[in-house]
Amino acid sequence: MDLTERVIGLLILLYAQPLSRIVRLTIDDITGSPDDSNDTGDKSDDAEGMFIRLGNPPAPVPAPFDQVIRDYLAARPNLTIATNPGSHWLFPGRRAGQPLHPTSIRLHLQRLGIPNLNSRSRALREMLLQASPSVVAAMLGREFHSLVVSRKYRAEEVRETPAVLSSAPVEVRGKRVLIVDETCDSGATMRLAIGAIVNAGALEVKTAVEFRTGTFEPDFHALATASTIVLPWDREVIVDGELKLNPAYTEALESK
Repeated sequence: MDLTERVIGLLILLYAQPLSRIVRLTIDDITGSPDDSNDTGDKSDDAEGMFIRLGNPPAPVPAPFDQVIRDYLAARPNLTIATNPGSHWLFPGRRAGQPLHPTSIRLHLQRLGIPNLNSRSRALREMLLQASPSVVAAMLGREFHSLVVSRKYRAEEVRETPAVLSSAPVEVRGKRVLIVDETCDSGATMRLAIGAIVNAGALEVKTAVEFRTGTFEPDFHALATASTIVLPWDREVIVDGELKLNPAYTEALESK
């Protein structure tokens, strides 16, 4: 993923901006001060902070994402084209005086696995629901690795307790690690994952889930609820060669 793709992806992810708005940004919309009237310098090496003018007042760009934008500003593409040497577009296109076209960017991002984001209101939700974790990690400039901890992976019957079924990635040694899962209840699976990552030499480990449904308290969660959470891939299972409602969730699903 090149710098242009990373910056566009970050603007979608952090600020839920549609491509039609992103491509109209100029370098003057990137400021080193919330009072952008006082900022006239080169933003590519401003270490005091960064803001982006998406409205009034400008929004702060948090670290480490500000450095990604600084790196991009220092190497914007398409400036060597004869018609574009002084372009003020944040994302200059190949046509004289024009920014990149939203459609061409959208198609390119789709090929990378980033979903079609047509409107501001659904941009962030669609990004998080449809983009794979590896794509989001790449946009954030972070490594992504998997660890299998399961009660049922490659088992004919569901185990009473979960087990770690893959090696912890060696890349975690000396790193700050965020373990991400869909849900947590008792925390048995999460505790095993934490133990595996700590034993692999991680410097610091934190946890994040979409749904917290029990007593275990992750460091971050989107929603805490006592309701039954049925994930899409758990809703139906194959029973005697037929796709049927998962017996574990039959009561909850039929009551809807």
